[in-house]
Amino acid sequence: MQTQCTVLQLLVLVALCSCGGILKEKYFQKGVDYLTSHIPIPVVKDVVKSAAKQLVHKISKNQQLCLIVDTVQWCNKSCLAAENKEGYCHGTKCKCGIKVSY
Repeated sequence: MQTQCTVLQLLVLVALCSCGGILKEKYFQKGVDYLTSHIPIPVVKDVVKSAAKQLVHKISKNQQLCLIVDTVQWCNKSCLAAENKEGYCHGTKCKCGIKVSY
């Protein structure tokens, strides 16, 4: 039960991290360290800690909610406003005027 509660708290941290701008990534990484220290099984603790840190890092690098596809059109709108070019999601990055080649 304690492990499930800790994993749930980690998911809440990841959700907050995806909001961006409110807090820096390092604060979420410290939260991951604190929460995973409460998992009693060492192997599970290490796996969950590693996965959560990678997830927090990837989500915090996200631009305009890009996740391979621009589902909410924020990338396109920001590029049209800034450079008057179409915006395309390249993984988690938004690039203006550069089409995806894959």
